[in-house]
Amino acid sequence: MPSEVTRLPAFPRHRLLGQELFACPANEVDLLTVLGEPTAEYQPSLGEGTPILFWDLEWSCGLVMGLQFDQLAQRLSGFLDQPEVAHALRHLQLDPPELWILERDEPTRFRQVCPEPPLRTAHLWRVVPDDDDVDVADGLTPRDAECLAGELAADTGEGYEVREGPPPAHQPAAPPPSEPPRINEPVDLFDEMVIDIGDDDELVLGVTEGGAADHVRRALIRRAAQATGREPADPAPDVVDPPVIDTSGKPLRRRDLFSMPRKR
Repeated sequence: MPSEVTRLPAFPRHRLLGQELFACPANEVDLLTVLGEPTAEYQPSLGEGTPILFWDLEWSCGLVMGLQFDQLAQRLSGFLDQPEVAHALRHLQLDPPELWILERDEPTRFRQVCPEPPLRTAHLWRVVPDDDDVDVADGLTPRDAECLAGELAADTGEGYEVREGPPPAHQPAAPPPSEPPRINEPVDLFDEMVIDIGDDDELVLGVTEGGAADHVRRALIRRAAQATGREPADPAPDVVDPPVIDTSGKPLRRRDLFSMPRKR
């Protein structure tokens, strides 16, 4: 079954790795659509910083995350209990055009934060009765694979099975192959909304079924269909130059929010 989310009453510092594992641009409306109202927020005094929204969450698959969203910079930072960035992005239904990942972009620092990362040896297979099973995805952690199997089974009504594969000579660079695929056509969130005028002349926004929050899941289903030959493969994407970062090689970021006092 698709993973459900529990809102935690406090930042789960003791359950998370000690540094943000990913950061990317994000849209506040998209986050509110997927996650609901923040679990906490920080509103600084005039001239003392920028407002920050916090989501402290645990998904039913076991993934724990602490999210920090800078409202002015439109930047989302993610703390996780394990380095499963692609898994987290799938739950957040994000496909950011730019993505900084600690494991990939600062490997030395990552090894200090997570000296024993989980092995990504799980394979996800689609079970085909009276025919050969189809290897849909590999290079996953067992938890990520089980979660993805449940989501795809619920969406397609087909059977999926997680099987262990041989340990690779080198672990895949983050994010693993389960990262949500790129969506070529941009989705305008406001095209997916219904706007009504209430009794008090207030605008009421309601996300319609199958709106922008579901576009990554639809892409995952399409990828599974392509793997089984029921849909043609997408054409090879155009080569895109990597995003420009500063000369230090570090992502553009504000001061570390990990220890920032939080107003509740």
